[in-house]
Amino acid sequence: GEFVLNVISEWFLESANYTCGNFPYDIDEIDVANLTPIPSDYVTPPRIKESGVHMECKLAGKHEVVNDKGVITSTVIFGRIVK
Repeated sequence: GEFVLNVISEWFLESANYTCGNFPYDIDEIDVANLTPIPSDYVTPPRIKESGVHMECKLAGKHEVVNDKGVITSTVIFGRIVK
């Protein structure tokens, strides 16, 4: 897998936070949040134009966090930065 880590600035914090919503699969949260996708150089997912720092990454691994009841509560992802 691939992903882009876009470092956000305070001036567009509200829009960036809006992308964390629980949207249906066919809804593009970048569009809903009025952010601007731009092509990445080394990975398929787009960068966000409004972000001052972009880290294009390849998935290196993941770790599922399990609570005391054995329920997965979150997943931590690890990426190798390619740009």
